[in-house]
Amino acid sequence: MHAILSQYIEDLSHEFDIQNESESKLFEYFCNYVITSKYFLGRFNPMDITTQEDDASLDGIAIIIDGELIISVDDAMTAFDTYKTSLPVDIIITQAKSGESFSKDDISNFNLGLQDFFSLEPKLPNGIYNGQAIEIIKVIVANVKKIKNKMPNLKVFFCTSGVYNNEREIAASFKILNKTCENADIFNDI
Repeated sequence: MHAILSQYIEDLSHEFDIQNESESKLFEYFCNYVITSKYFLGRFNPMDITTQEDDASLDGIAIIIDGELIISVDDAMTAFDTYKTSLPVDIIITQAKSGESFSKDDISNFNLGLQDFFSLEPKLPNGIYNGQAIEIIKVIVANVKKIKNKMPNLKVFFCTSGVYNNEREIAASFKILNKTCENADIFNDI
């Protein structure tokens, strides 16, 4: 891994007192923190949005409703317990690979995990965090009349420490992944 990237990851692990984790897990925390920080301006712990155990190839799930990071079903219900309508809702999903290459197999596994997750009745093994995220999305779907454009927005990121070269096979894999997101038919802006 690049020396500067390694230093950023080390700084993040010290800032949030993340100990005894593998380099690949620390990279997941880093990616989730950096990406979510683009959409949520408040302070948060990357451990709160990073999957831990069986994750069905989804390494991070962040849900933001009306500018607030939603960590639990109660948070989601509270966000919708308002007179406001047209609330912005963003769902951010990441897959992080600490290696320096883009792999068709990794992207395909991510795609499969997304398909299963978007069904809201997953068949793949999912850990506690993924299950909780699905329940939050069910609360979002139940409150579509209060959501801006009547559907949440979806942001999907595949992170590596390498350089993307737009190889045909990899580009096609990302197009298939994008189509999966569109075909879920529950998102506005993808």
